[in-house]
Amino acid sequence: MEEIEIPTNNRYNLIIKALKMFEWHTLLDLGSADKYGMGLHNTLVANFPDKTVIGMDKKDNDNVDIVCDLNAGITYKDSGADVIVAGEIIEHLQEPFFFLKECHRALKTGGILILTTPNATGLDTLFGSDYTCHLHLWTLPMIRRNIESAGFEIMQCRYTSYWNRNIVFRMLAAIFPRYSTNTFIMARCIQQQVR
Repeated sequence: MEEIEIPTNNRYNLIIKALKMFEWHTLLDLGSADKYGMGLHNTLVANFPDKTVIGMDKKDNDNVDIVCDLNAGITYKDSGADVIVAGEIIEHLQEPFFFLKECHRALKTGGILILTTPNATGLDTLFGSDYTCHLHLWTLPMIRRNIESAGFEIMQCRYTSYWNRNIVFRMLAAIFPRYSTNTFIMARCIQQQVR
């Protein structure tokens, strides 16, 4: 069973651990305004002070370097980023496949996409969590297929749970991972398409 942690810290720890697995210089943190005060952008900057972490969001605040609506595309040059972190963002976007293709375009060949999203088969979804702000819900196989179709090779794909108080849900998710609250995917940009 996963260690009991503050829910968002579990996601942060997975992302930080993944980023320490390879060499990189420039990271795009998509959805960096931290609408819910989760602080991923600050965590990335604090853990990687010698790297370039560029925050992007449609809302402007201290964590946003480039203001852009991700529904319209990623305002960044082709093949310019080593890493894109898209934590809890794809479920809010109008055209998720277009978003994944934009991630592919903005990443260098061999660049890494780290994506997390709520799990459509998670117990919290099945028992009525309010996801009215989500335009899409994803199962792990669905999001995996879309990421692969957008030109990525899956490196790591797993369920993860962010519960810190509901021991019953935590135990059920440990026994039956498909009932976990979220999915975590790390994928490599395998080649840039000729335009």
